[in-house]
Amino acid sequence: MAEEQAQPVTQATFQGNIPPPPRLELKGNLAQNWKRWRQIWDSFEVMARIDANDHKYRLASFITYIGPEALDIYNGLPYESEEDKENMDTGLTLMERHCLHGLGETNVIYERYIFNQRSQMEGESVDTYTNTLRTLAASCDFKTLHDELIRDRIVCGLRDNATRRKLLQEPKLTLKRCIDICRATESTMAQVKAMSSAQEDIHAVRKKSKTPCRRQPPDKSKHSNPSKKKHSSRVHRVDDQCDESDIDPTEELMTIDTCEESVNCVVGQYPTKIFTTLEVNSQPVRFQVDCGATCNVISKKYLPEDTDMQDTLVNLKMYNGSKLTTMGTANLHLRNPKNSKKYHGKFVVIAEDRTPLIGSRSAQQMNFIKVLHENILEVSEEKPPSEKVTSSTGLTKEDILKTYPDIFSDELGTFEGTQKLEIDPSITPVKQPLRRIPHALKQDLKTELERLEKRGVITPVDTPTDWVSSLLIVKKPSGRLRLCIDPKPLNKALKRCHYPLPVMEDILPDIAEAKVFSKCDLKDGFWHIVLDEDSSYLTTFGTPFGHFRWLRLPFGAWSIQDSR
Repeated sequence: MAEEQAQPVTQATFQGNIPPPPRLELKGNLAQNWKRWRQIWDSFEVMARIDANDHKYRLASFITYIGPEALDIYNGLPYESEEDKENMDTGLTLMERHCLHGLGETNVIYERYIFNQRSQMEGESVDTYTNTLRTLAASCDFKTLHDELIRDRIVCGLRDNATRRKLLQEPKLTLKRCIDICRATESTMAQVKAMSSAQEDIHAVRKKSKTPCRRQPPDKSKHSNPSKKKHSSRVHRVDDQCDESDIDPTEELMTIDTCEESVNCVVGQYPTKIFTTLEVNSQPVRFQVDCGATCNVISKKYLPEDTDMQDTLVNLKMYNGSKLTTMGTANLHLRNPKNSKKYHGKFVVIAEDRTPLIGSRSAQQMNFIKVLHENILEVSEEKPPSEKVTSSTGLTKEDILKTYPDIFSDELGTFEGTQKLEIDPSITPVKQPLRRIPHALKQDLKTELERLEKRGVITPVDTPTDWVSSLLIVKKPSGRLRLCIDPKPLNKALKRCHYPLPVMEDILPDIAEAKVFSKCDLKDGFWHIVLDEDSSYLTTFGTPFGHFRWLRLPFGAWSIQDSR
């Protein structure tokens, strides 16, 4: 008997801990609102054990939670009898019919309009965007085109153009394949960002011309009364010295406006970005201390209203070549609230809303940073190129050439094996006529042909050949000639061995742990590939001094990019 009395108390306690469903919202899309509310109500009935009671109890709970406005609609439904009005299942059926097929009937045209207007929002993941499109498509009645139209909306609504280009290149793109590509690209971009140790803009200086250094005349009004000098606080003048960097009309700088990033490394005591708060006209302004900037920069919105700006010839150029529009220069009074020191410095004013910068020299004069010259190895520009120090180890160019003579030798390198050019036998061989060579270049051409013959790149031909190409001459900036053949007729007959070039997504995982990168230029790279004898005769070309054939792979042949 005691257990039977305790059961209702437990049920009531459990029911009280469940949040009640919200009222049915009649504004907006009534059909969607009803589907959402009905799903919540069905779950609430189960959790609160309302469905275990009779229709009268269930109906009382339904009327309590549905809200007064929806209750008016419920009372006006076309019941056949009073008994139907007291039946919970009948009331839910009529209410659902009213919301879905009555005044709240779904407007398919409008639903499809909302679907087609939905694009990926900034910061929204691919999975979130896809799930949102699935929800919107549920009320669009796409039927058999459901997956295809969601796929099309993903392609059209993506924010990343590179991903969209990759999707458009897929010949048979399905919805699943589309989502997989988007996920892979999104994951790769996140990994690349994590692999980067820093994504900061670095400033540099590019000098164009020099203008006379002009000093601003001192304001005599500030020192007109000598008796007031002992009462004034000390003001430190910043950037008051005039040197070569002051008169440079082009300043390189980078405004740091990057997003916060997470780097998988141990965060030590040395920050990657240095910020400080200075008072400009008694208003606190957050500056970034940039040791790579050659000038101080501030946005116009931080200037006091009565600031006097002077015209300037300075141009601000970003590291990527883009330019910032300058409005002029202004002399500002600053105060460091940390130590109460006051400064007077010159700033370049820009119109754009960018992070204000404290340049390299000002940062040193204000004791924000300190350069330890004893730890810096400086390279003297007065030394000849062969004696310049190339690294902290003290190696010179002469040392490197002596240490690695096989790499920096003047002899032409050679890859293993030979290259065979495959010809389509159905193509008729072509013998191109000899092109006219300017008289002024004939002697240089003869000298170049003799040099290439001596190096084993070409050799004379004294027998008839089926293929004869025209000679093309390009004069290099150094004055020497570059020889190649006219590849059009021969390329039509050459069979290509299509070699898939790796893309960035394939290379990045292989260099994830790399710390040092080298950039090398392979001198006369194509000539490192030796042609077999049959292929060599295919490259025969005519000159005023006779016919020659290439012993090495020439410039212009179609199979160059497919070679080893």
